[in-house]
Amino acid sequence: MNYLDLVGTILSLIGTFYFIKADIKMWPVYILAILVNSILYFQYKMYASLVLENMYLVVSIYGWFFWKKTMKQNSAIIGRIENYQFIGLSILWFAMVLGIYYLMINFTDTSFPVIEAIAVSTSIISQILSSRKIIECWYTWIIADSVFIYLMISQELYFHGILFSCYLVLAIIGLLNWIRLRNINILNKEQQFT
Repeated sequence: MNYLDLVGTILSLIGTFYFIKADIKMWPVYILAILVNSILYFQYKMYASLVLENMYLVVSIYGWFFWKKTMKQNSAIIGRIENYQFIGLSILWFAMVLGIYYLMINFTDTSFPVIEAIAVSTSIISQILSSRKIIECWYTWIIADSVFIYLMISQELYFHGILFSCYLVLAIIGLLNWIRLRNINILNKEQQFT
């Protein structure tokens, strides 16, 4: 048993708990989880997942500052994605899948290049949406978590398989909670103008 698997799982679950609540405490906890999971993925030659963790680190630092800024401006609104953003992110996702797949098959000894490319690309889009507090992040997390469940179990990283199974359930809960929070914010704004 790899203890980093367990520690990374626990930290990730704590961060997700805060994320569901739209609580800024998620960011420092996620940063610790990212560091632990980076070491784990390196040990298991999951290179695209390792790169993903490093991208998470950058986006998590950005998200932490963005959420702090919106808190200071008293703007805790959870946003929606615009059509042009959806098209742009879809093109970016497809390009990332192709690019990561190419890198995986040509420069690594990874066992699951297609699955890892899809999971990583979807997670990057999810993290971008999360950092901007966009509700559609939860839909993309549901997809990414589903793919990662298969990947982790295939690599015999059972704690992380359980983690991503929990993530899947928590993503559904998070989506429902953010819909509720968004509706409350909309009602509060409407009441301010009446």
